[in-house]
Amino acid sequence: PFRPAMALGMETCFAKRIEEKIARRNRLEVHAFKGLVQSGARWQREVTELQKRVNALERASLVQEEENEALKAAAENNEELAKLGLEAKAATELANKVQRELADSYKANADACQQQLALRDQLEELQKQFNTTEDTLRKTANALAEAKSRVEELSLTVDAERAARAAASEELEARSVERDEATTKAASFEKENAQLVEMVMNMKLAEAERMNAANAVFEDAARRCEHADKLAAATLAHASAAPHAPALPTHAHIERSYDTPTPTKAAKRWVCNQGGASALAWDSTGTRLVTGGSDKVLHIWEAGGGLAGHQQPPCSASLRGSTQTVTAAIWSPNDQHVLTASSDRALRL
Repeated sequence: PFRPAMALGMETCFAKRIEEKIARRNRLEVHAFKGLVQSGARWQREVTELQKRVNALERASLVQEEENEALKAAAENNEELAKLGLEAKAATELANKVQRELADSYKANADACQQQLALRDQLEELQKQFNTTEDTLRKTANALAEAKSRVEELSLTVDAERAARAAASEELEARSVERDEATTKAASFEKENAQLVEMVMNMKLAEAERMNAANAVFEDAARRCEHADKLAAATLAHASAAPHAPALPTHAHIERSYDTPTPTKAAKRWVCNQGGASALAWDSTGTRLVTGGSDKVLHIWEAGGGLAGHQQPPCSASLRGSTQTVTAAIWSPNDQHVLTASSDRALRL
């Protein structure tokens, strides 16, 4: 009967120690585990209630011991002893029940301690996550500051590009005006060029007509000469048949007389174009000569004295612009312009 009481006393001491440890741990972690304070208080109340029950059981055990002593004093009666034995057995069962309840309370306290440890681990993990999040936020703030500085730089760059674009637009408008003016001038030049080409074509046609007329005159003169030769041959034959006719020259000794003698050598010679001249023309006054050739350069010579003398006349101008050999050149009627044609299939004024 006394052994359960000693066990209850030891368990009570152990319970007090556990209670002190829990209270000490709660005091150390009161700030970090505010959510667990209420659970600890509840467990504390449960332990207190268990302690009260243990105390009640101890008191009951003392009463039982007193009753056992009384029963020992009255052990002479077997029936009373048997009754006391039954009561002792009931007390033992009650003590066992109390021990089981104490074991359950110890287990509940152990589970609470494990839950506190798990919660502390969770709190540490949350602290680590908070530190990681804080570092991430700090890095994000730095990146945001860099992005703001970059945006400011880009804004300045965009403003500079807009200013440059505005200047380019103004310059483009000015160039468009210049282009329109140049287009107008080009149209005017093309119109004048067309007029000059038409004038040149008319001059060429007139020259061709004059050449055709000259050829017709030359052919007529050739026919007349041939007819005169035939008449001379017939006269010569008739005269040779007469006995006292004077001798006449043969057809081989007949000489013709022309107004302009045929030249036999160059009257004047000078170098005008490198690689050879392929186009030349006199102006209407006969004082200026234009030449062009394979060097793609047009030279104007001041040949005021005509072809007399042996000195090379001075060159008053050298005009460049053709990309290939100059093949033809002609003066305008007022001697102010020269129209040229070249192998690149272009006319230039």
